[in-house]
Amino acid sequence: MIKPKICVPITGKTIQEIEKESREAKKSAADIIEWRADYFSGISSGFNEDTQKALKVINEAGKPVIFTLRLNGEGGAVKIPQNTRHSIMLEAINLSAVNYIDIEFANGADFISPLAQAAHRNNIKVIISGHDFTQTPQRDEIVSLLCEYGKNFADLVKIAVMPQRDSDVFMLLSAALKYSEMNGSLPLIAISMGELGLSSRIYGGLFGSVLTFAQLNEATAPGQIPVERLEGILAELHKLPNGEAHRLI
Repeated sequence: MIKPKICVPITGKTIQEIEKESREAKKSAADIIEWRADYFSGISSGFNEDTQKALKVINEAGKPVIFTLRLNGEGGAVKIPQNTRHSIMLEAINLSAVNYIDIEFANGADFISPLAQAAHRNNIKVIISGHDFTQTPQRDEIVSLLCEYGKNFADLVKIAVMPQRDSDVFMLLSAALKYSEMNGSLPLIAISMGELGLSSRIYGGLFGSVLTFAQLNEATAPGQIPVERLEGILAELHKLPNGEAHRLI
């Protein structure tokens, strides 16, 4: 049974908001910070001194950082031309100011490959991700998607889907377990979003998911739980023997 790490997103639009959120993240129970750079004011104009300053401020929290410039079609806060997105992400990588870079599979191999190779040269781990805000695919389709993600220089693979019924949550978790058993060396992040999917953020570790996302201030996906509440729940859950923990589901 895996006790997943907790990640909180920083979504400030200004340096001042990012400073405040970084201080809160530092004091929180979070293990990792995700900087959702697509929320940052002016990011669409490209990487600049303010972007560099924001990264410096976030690093002062003293926790590993995921750099995410989310694709607009997968939940991004702003639409940015692909060449600009690629340039911004490459600048962040070359600064070596982050520990992980999240790249959506939907960007395609030509977009992903040079970023992933640059990340690995800078000892930055690559998360290849996919997000579906409308539905939950069937189990074997989810597994197949994750296998495709894993072929793209991935150090971790992530999938987040939207359930329409309770059984969709189990669909996602059972797919995560099957994938974990098939590809044990490649860590997985699996999330079922929304209120229906809340249990996946708590029990995902039982099915192989190594990271869960919690709310610091503003939620970046439906169904996120406040970080201190999630840490308390996980702490209690993972005190239990495996058998008892599974019976809670």
